[in-house]
Amino acid sequence: MKPKILNSKLKNSNKENHNYHYIFKIILIGDQNIGKTSLITRYIKKSFSENYICTIGVDFMMKSITIDEQVVKLQIWDTAGMEKYRQITSSYYKGAQASIICFDMTNRSTFESISKWYSDFSKFSNPLYDKTVILVGNKSDLIKEREVSLEEIQNICNMNNFVYYEASAKTGENVDRIFQDLAARLHVNYKNNMDSNIKNAVRIMKSNTSQGVDGFQCLIAEEEKKKKCC
Repeated sequence: MKPKILNSKLKNSNKENHNYHYIFKIILIGDQNIGKTSLITRYIKKSFSENYICTIGVDFMMKSITIDEQVVKLQIWDTAGMEKYRQITSSYYKGAQASIICFDMTNRSTFESISKWYSDFSKFSNPLYDKTVILVGNKSDLIKEREVSLEEIQNICNMNNFVYYEASAKTGENVDRIFQDLAARLHVNYKNNMDSNIKNAVRIMKSNTSQGVDGFQCLIAEEEKKKKCC
């Protein structure tokens, strides 16, 4: 049995409205000490601290926003970046419709780990979902110390169809925009999938229609024939 480790420091104390139209699971992944917890806390609580303790296992927070006059609830999962928790955290990828892969622009090794994290997400998340991935280079406030060029980032985005943002959990730069953009993309994807499913259902029903008799009646008629011939 896999242990469930939750870090109580991120428990959400906000009273969320239980009335919502959609709920989306988003998971933040990447190496340790790149600011994943700081990004989530900046987005949810509008605050920042220099003294965060590394996440142990996984934790999550909730936030409700409005898109096209519909309430969308975001379930945002924060994962530990340490290798020893990798097996535990990967089990929480299941059911995630989107991922934010983070790296520290001032630490090249965290950028070089992106492919590993993306591979894990692709492997362990539900393959039936059309997943959306946003790549985030954190610590844009330390731009003079950056170790990764824009050209390198553009190359990996082109290879994997990532959307890219540079952000700062410290100043708040682009943090709201990242989550708002991701939520909007998920909302559109979900509606498109729903429309596609409805069209497929109508197509199937039409294909089962014969001489003005609907699909269910056709199936009943077939069952009656089987009974008579047996």
